[in-house]
Amino acid sequence: MSRPSFDTLATAALAACTATTFSNPAEVAKTRLQLQGELVKKGTYQPVYLGPTDVLRKAWRSEGIQGIQRGLTGALAYSALLQTCILALYEPFRGALNVLAGKTPSDRYLASTIGGGTCTGIVGAFLGNPLFLIKARMQAYSPAFPVGAQRYYKSAWDALRSIYISDGFTGLFRGSSAAMFRTSLGTSVQMPTYFFAKSRLVEYGILRAEAPLTVITSSAAAGGMVVG
Repeated sequence: MSRPSFDTLATAALAACTATTFSNPAEVAKTRLQLQGELVKKGTYQPVYLGPTDVLRKAWRSEGIQGIQRGLTGALAYSALLQTCILALYEPFRGALNVLAGKTPSDRYLASTIGGGTCTGIVGAFLGNPLFLIKARMQAYSPAFPVGAQRYYKSAWDALRSIYISDGFTGLFRGSSAAMFRTSLGTSVQMPTYFFAKSRLVEYGILRAEAPLTVITSSAAAGGMVVG
């Protein structure tokens, strides 16, 4: 299979950003619930939030749409970078693993298919770690209902600059090892499923190879496998 075209990468990035826009409020709720009780002395903890809906309700009341979409810029940038990275690198990685196994690069070999997906997740998560870091920090911030360590940034760029100034270049990649492990588990399933679904849609004449709907449908199938 040939490498994805620019249109395919752009469509995949747009699809990822669209999904992220709708899922970001849930990420905000998850992040704040995970941080509840952090930095609080044992025995004095009083929950700020009672559940996901309570997080979103309080965020909306105190900050409006900005509150429930905290960290959206970083989340969009991370999603677009990760999706384009794994799509662009999957075939080169899979082909290289095929060669190492003594097969031709175009062979559909289960181990290299899974391995290619794993490798793309590792690379994508590492490159996107600065964006994931600022996303999480900005999602956690709440001026009215603070939980855990609070860091206020004016924008995503201000967050990157502030972290670089205070912690240096390595500070931007804090937690990258855990991110690479988590992401690679997902892409080891996601990428093989994406290309399998796409090849079947094209093979049976259901959709054209480079049609945007083909990319969206294949991405939905891959996402369903990861969630499942």
